[in-house]
Amino acid sequence: MRRERRSLFVDTSSIQGMVRTNTGSGVRLMAKTSGGTELVQRTPEFSLFAAGFHLAAKDIVRELRHEQSFGSRGLDDFRAYPVVFLYRHALELQLKSVIHFGAGMVALKGRPAASKKALVDHQLIALLDDVEQVFAAYEWSWDMGVDHARTREDFRRIVTEFHDVDSRSFAFRYPIGKDGSPSQPPMFSFSLFAFAECLDPILEALGSYAYAAYEEFQNECEMLFEQGQDQMDHGDGE
Repeated sequence: MRRERRSLFVDTSSIQGMVRTNTGSGVRLMAKTSGGTELVQRTPEFSLFAAGFHLAAKDIVRELRHEQSFGSRGLDDFRAYPVVFLYRHALELQLKSVIHFGAGMVALKGRPAASKKALVDHQLIALLDDVEQVFAAYEWSWDMGVDHARTREDFRRIVTEFHDVDSRSFAFRYPIGKDGSPSQPPMFSFSLFAFAECLDPILEALGSYAYAAYEEFQNECEMLFEQGQDQMDHGDGE
């Protein structure tokens, strides 16, 4: 970054309101296998980024709920668009977080590695197969604690529905697509509050899965390392 006078990104030396970017190294995954090989994986902070976008979206929804007239005025639609974008971006980041944190276990279980193209793209549906590989590797349940997200089919249906409405994260950011056509179908309507209520528990569950993947991978590798050490110790004693 150029060192010159700034007006936007200014360090005022005040703790209140201070923002510090924290995207340098990511989360470090380290363990040892039975062969004594050290595994080091740096995982980008997708889940923390996702949590930030999700919290910002929830704050706005909370404020809008207090407005009795919200939804009755034309400009209210445009106030909702940023909220939908924040939720979509949070969902994309949480899906990628699960994939990144689960990559080590997926490799240990001999399952197909995640698609690098999908991880740099913005299509939600392209991430589903890789998320399912992680769930299978960890043998996790798909029950996310709410009636609308109890099964793999429920989860796929919700993510696919979001993808169908906003396939590349443009629909609620721009009035037109890259080809110049309207970014949304005419007279498309939905409840912002029902939308948020559906996604809130799913986003929170995905964040929990991401960190569970980190912990379980560490434990699995430590167990394999200890088993390898025991085998070597017993072999030396023979």
